[in-house]
Amino acid sequence: MDIFPTICDLVQVKTPATVEGKSLAPALADSNAVIRDSLYLAYTDMIRGVQQEHYKLIEYIYDGQRKTQLFDTAADPSEIRNLADDPAQVETLIRLRRLLQSYADSWDDRAHPMGQTYWTQLNKLDSGNLK
Repeated sequence: MDIFPTICDLVQVKTPATVEGKSLAPALADSNAVIRDSLYLAYTDMIRGVQQEHYKLIEYIYDGQRKTQLFDTAADPSEIRNLADDPAQVETLIRLRRLLQSYADSWDDRAHPMGQTYWTQLNKLDSGNLK
């Protein structure tokens, strides 16, 4: 979604107002440039996640169970230490799960066949609770 606005920016053509994406050109010039304050992640009908600030939340269903991964990408850039069960991270986990739900709503993910499968399975497992 950001490719077209980026190309427009690079060739100095105005991006049409109907395009939803954002240009990534500033990040090409400055690796510290912030384009978005958070990202929504989706992979087929199996995984959903968000990244905000230096935290990344990944939720997926495996062997009929909800699995959660929470990483501090600043302290753990290789994403080795899962913080999902760390009592000190409860507020972060709740905040990111709410953000995940918000993205699912704003992107209408539940209406897409892949999203519909994911969210239906997740709701069956935990009745939609955010913990």
